[in-house]
Amino acid sequence: MSRGLVVLDAGETRRYDPPAWVGVLVVVADGELELETVHGHRRRFGHGSVLALTGLPLRLLRAVTPTTLIILSRR
Repeated sequence: MSRGLVVLDAGETRRYDPPAWVGVLVVVADGELELETVHGHRRRFGHGSVLALTGLPLRLLRAVTPTTLIILSRR
């Protein structure tokens, strides 16, 4: 298993790329992450949240506050 960190500034967004999230767990280590669906619905996740983003109808990921994500991958 590999581990990486992603640090996002407040307001920073990342487009959702479905193949990039296969076999990946995301842990919100610090801050608040917002997920936006292709239909415009939004949901926020804070410190300690563990997310599996495979196969979701997402459009983008947005940092509400400065946010640190721990990325765990089987690759």
